[in-house]
Amino acid sequence: MGYYRLYYLGILMLVSVSSFGQSRELELQQLFDSLDRAGQYNGQVLVADSGKIIFEKAYGYANFKEKTPFNLNTTLELASVSKQFTAMAIMQLHSQGKLNYTDPITTYLPDLPYSTVTINDLIHHASGISDFIGWTKEQMHLQKEVCSNQDIEKLLPTLAPKTVFEPGTFYTYSNTNYLLLANIVSKISGLSFPAYLKKNIFAKAGMVHSSIPKENVQNNGPGYVAGNYLWDPLTGQYLPFSQIAPTNYYHLMSGTYGHSTIQSTVHDLFNWIQALDQNKLVPDSVFKVVFQPYLNKNGKDTIGTDHMAYTFGWLYVPEKDSVNSFIWHNGGIGGYRSLIVFYPNRNRTIIMLQNTDQTTPELNLVTPILQILNGNQAFKWPSIKQPWKAVTVDNAQLKQLTGLYVMTTDSSIKMMITTANGRLYAKYMDQIPFEVYGVGEHKFQYLAVDATLQFDKKGDFYNEVTLLQNGMQIHMFKKD
Repeated sequence: MGYYRLYYLGILMLVSVSSFGQSRELELQQLFDSLDRAGQYNGQVLVADSGKIIFEKAYGYANFKEKTPFNLNTTLELASVSKQFTAMAIMQLHSQGKLNYTDPITTYLPDLPYSTVTINDLIHHASGISDFIGWTKEQMHLQKEVCSNQDIEKLLPTLAPKTVFEPGTFYTYSNTNYLLLANIVSKISGLSFPAYLKKNIFAKAGMVHSSIPKENVQNNGPGYVAGNYLWDPLTGQYLPFSQIAPTNYYHLMSGTYGHSTIQSTVHDLFNWIQALDQNKLVPDSVFKVVFQPYLNKNGKDTIGTDHMAYTFGWLYVPEKDSVNSFIWHNGGIGGYRSLIVFYPNRNRTIIMLQNTDQTTPELNLVTPILQILNGNQAFKWPSIKQPWKAVTVDNAQLKQLTGLYVMTTDSSIKMMITTANGRLYAKYMDQIPFEVYGVGEHKFQYLAVDATLQFDKKGDFYNEVTLLQNGMQIHMFKKD
């Protein structure tokens, strides 16, 4: 699979129902083969039911430049799916009596200014500690090319001296929580976090291709995907993330872990699920906490809804028919995308890993996969949204758009617009800078999210930008 090929779309969209009587394996293959032909899947997929693999296959390119095809031993970055492994390490230490979930984290990390934050708060994203994702090299005054967990821990008292809310009262997803959990694991075990996972989780679960790469090493063996790819609307092709990102943020943060950076395969993740099902890592009495939503001090679960809760690196979805209750998590960084779904009462598993950002979203594929598994006589194939081609904007005009834009009524709401190599980048608040692409006069579109920037000028100078997203309009004015 190379670039998107539009003429295959007709084939995909015309096949709207499954043929009655076909095997589930064949139907799953038809689904993913069609996606592959349409340029809509690039990675690995595995589907299992009752603990047995029904379908497992690799599609597309691991390296677009070299046209290296994916195989089932090619490892991919799991991004936030890594969090469930960090939570398992905490479960193991708890099972061994080496920590309690109610312990203040300063018991193990005494230099942090968070004396009222507990391990439970970190696990359930209820700590109120700011997310370090988005910190820049300049902001951290970092003198090296790759940041470590220890660097982040040392910088927290300066860059995030207070929690943004009272710990244990709200849910706010923060990667810092799981980075600190990894540091606690290292502190208690006396092992580096990668070494702990290798010895106590990967080896015991039979995850032979899984690892956390060494710091400052992006190509960690022949199976590792050396790059992840973003669709570039300016050139109409996939380009390496590092080539079109304003900074190689993946490289900068490649030395951190706990929240992300595990490399694995769909088959290793299937072995992980089977190890959980067979209680190879912790007793069932310990693992069952995943299915017991943590209530915060306001008496609500940590997401605040009745239909889903965040528990130990998983999102738990209870169903009235308990056999269909499930846990899941997804992840993404750059072009890397991951999804794992597990129905424990059915021992049913869906795992998808990709290294591109604009193919069919994994969550859009879960429903047709479940329909196939459940033997539905008819099911609709996923709808496909083709990537678009951007309008080229003159460099001189791009430079006129640059500057710091701030909301008049709230100076904390701000956006920095920069340009480099004929491309425009928008950094909203403390988020990572994202490239935005021209779609019309004075109008630019995000690729990562469904959001638009509308620039306006007064006289000959641009002095206002409006962020349009989810029906909201945020107006910001250029600061002199």
